Amino acid sequence: MIELTVRILNTGNVSTGDLMLALTGKSADAFTLPEATISSLAVGEETDITLIPNADLAQRTYSVTLTVNGEGFESQSIEISYIVTGIDNVNANQVKIFPNPVINELIIKVGNLNMENEKVRIIDFLGKTVINAQFPPFSSQLRINVSHLPAGVYIVRMGGYMTKLIKE
Repeated sequence: MIELTVRILNTGNVSTGDLMLALTGKSADAFTLPEATISSLAVGEETDITLIPNADLAQRTYSVTLTVNGEGFESQSIEISYIVTGIDNVNANQVKIFPNPVINELIIKVGNLNMENEKVRIIDFLGKTVINAQFPPFSSQLRINVSHLPAGVYIVRMGGYMTKLIKE
């Protein structure tokens, strides 16, 4: 399972004081929150919070709310959805991504597994999905035309598996 990371940034004009974290929602018990309190954040300071999914999650969507509370400021919450699909059973060593700049194509190979109908998204640095694709029937390989994408850094996401793509 892939851990989820949420970044907390103090955009205010004073330190936050100690912050309390809580997970709620119907899937809250599907995750572990390693710490329930984080130390005060100075102005402009940030920290990452990691949510760890349980190892035995069934294939479906899990939804939780992460709430951050502290003295002297309004609590903040974020809704998080975590989707478990067949790709979560794939060892990261089985996934190979080959950017081919000559023909502006991205080739994804997933070992000798049949990834029929597995969805693939390419996401830009703003979090916007710029390409949706899907493995063809009876295939462990997918070719995606990326010629229309500008140079930059992207995330390739298949279910719970994510990796970075740099297009030059």
